[in-house]
Amino acid sequence: MKFGIITAGLAAAMLFLGCSSSSGPPSNPYPLLLTTVSDTIVSNVGHFNFRVTKSGAAVAGAKLRQTDSPSDQSFDLGIKSDSSGYFPRVTIALTDTVQGIAYQAVLDTLTSNFIRWSP
Repeated sequence: MKFGIITAGLAAAMLFLGCSSSSGPPSNPYPLLLTTVSDTIVSNVGHFNFRVTKSGAAVAGAKLRQTDSPSDQSFDLGIKSDSSGYFPRVTIALTDTVQGIAYQAVLDTLTSNFIRWSP
């Protein structure tokens, strides 16, 4: 009986605390939002155009970081977003050693969500 009351109490608490409105967009746990503006993918080569925003406004001067899979090595691509939040076009060719990639925008201590690609 005690177990049933505790279980019911936990379930009620989870329902109360875990409820969220399904009418709005999912929340972004990152302060910056990286989006793919366009992409062209042919076999193992991808061309990407990205944009970074914060609370809907363009972010200028953010760096673009790439993480290779399966090595999990990250490095700065040496490009920054312009005053409209757009990055120069990025091209990647996947090989035997690079089977997937993830991109992330970084500005000072702020980071964005990851955009991942693997064929």
